[in-house]
Amino acid sequence: MELLYGTGGAALTGLITVEPGQARSIGFVYDLPSGVVDWHGKISTYSLTLQHQPGTLGRNVRIEVVIPEGYEFVGSSITPTDVIAQNIMFEFFLSRDTVITVDMRPAGNA
Repeated sequence: MELLYGTGGAALTGLITVEPGQARSIGFVYDLPSGVVDWHGKISTYSLTLQHQPGTLGRNVRIEVVIPEGYEFVGSSITPTDVIAQNIMFEFFLSRDTVITVDMRPAGNA
């Protein structure tokens, strides 16, 4: 896996060989740089763009966003499959480019 930085942000890329009829699963953890989210507003939004791989039918993905201590989940662009404390989970079939946004606010600021 390789992490690339550009004017549009960071991109994680990689190549895995999978034999016909076989399946592989890969996972990784990425800690965001501090400047990715503006933490000064009433609502802070994190955005993640997932790009569909051309030439494939799609794939199952599982994304977990961990909200920092002192913040609470407000909403997202896709309905989470689970919300457990600071952990927001999304599971779906990625068949087209998809953007997930997660809105959060300082805890207790309803």
